[in-house]
Amino acid sequence: MTEIGRAKELLDTPTLWVDLDILERNIALLMDNFNDAGVNWRPHTKGIKIPAIAHKMIDAGALGGTGAKPGEAEVMAAAGVRDILIANRV
Repeated sequence: MTEIGRAKELLDTPTLWVDLDILERNIALLMDNFNDAGVNWRPHTKGIKIPAIAHKMIDAGALGGTGAKPGEAEVMAAAGVRDILIANRV
């Protein structure tokens, strides 16, 4: 078994396992595409659920976050995300 395989076995679930180099490269690629298109980016928290990833997206140039409901916005706000759009009627 590989070192990574052994490490995974020791983790409690659910666990987020991310290759940070790939994540940051994908965020940069998305930001480049939005910049080339001349549009702003406000990623939806429903797809990521992780405030640290939202912060990485904002640091890369996203306007802020989008939540489907107040509970999602509350989680992001508690983690320091300050520009949040609630996409559905409250």
